[in-house]
Amino acid sequence: MSYNYEQVVWGSNTASLSFTSATSFRLQNILAAIDSLPNKNVKILEIGCGGGQFIRAVKYYRPDTICHGCDISQVALEKARALKDGVNYDLCGDKLTYADQSFDLVLILDVLEHVESPEAMVSEVKRVLKSNGLFFTFIPCEGDYTNFIFWLQKFGLLKNITRQCAGHINQWSRKKWITLIESLGLKKVKVNYSEHIIGQFLIVFTFIMLRRQAQKFPNKEVNNEEFYAAAYSSVWGRLFKLIKNCVNILINVETRLLQRVPSSNLHALFKK
Repeated sequence: MSYNYEQVVWGSNTASLSFTSATSFRLQNILAAIDSLPNKNVKILEIGCGGGQFIRAVKYYRPDTICHGCDISQVALEKARALKDGVNYDLCGDKLTYADQSFDLVLILDVLEHVESPEAMVSEVKRVLKSNGLFFTFIPCEGDYTNFIFWLQKFGLLKNITRQCAGHINQWSRKKWITLIESLGLKKVKVNYSEHIIGQFLIVFTFIMLRRQAQKFPNKEVNNEEFYAAAYSSVWGRLFKLIKNCVNILINVETRLLQRVPSSNLHALFKK
């Protein structure tokens, strides 16, 4: 079952450091990576930026940076450009259009699990990175023993749910992802983790609801952002949003306390 990335836009919102946001820890890691770079006028590329959720936030929190985002979805890029957020958005495919050694930092967030050839994508990351440049990635590792969905599927439950509802075709372990990236010539600098227990219950709940939506509307792709936006606009929207914000706060506290403890949501920083 293929996933239509033109029908639904990922990353339409803007990431935030607020503990009420599910994006907080990823953004914190990105900003820390920028701070660790010695040069000024840092040039950053996000591959698979969607509607610009993270690269737009980077430009907001660090207006001194030069930010580029690229994606395969023309629809997503048009929405991102309409916001006039100071980011340069480009259409891209498997082969990036940027020159060798163009960027100080490359970001790939929630994308490698979607692509046919993650090896080719990481090779492109290495090509466009400057010498001593950094690569930060976030990957949900659904083939890892720390993943709740991994175990549910072992017992015959929620079969192929992330592939069908989110287009995740690479359900690998943490070790396999890190080994792949290192094998392509990038050196691991830092690894930490998020969504250990509470976060994984929320992930399972979200995918169950997405499958229900898919069964109800079989000809329409729905992602988690659209699902929650619709829930917030419902009759019980205010209460639902309050509960969701409280859950996000708990998840962010849990993540900060346990970030060194392995979980299936991998945040990894590499150096060229």
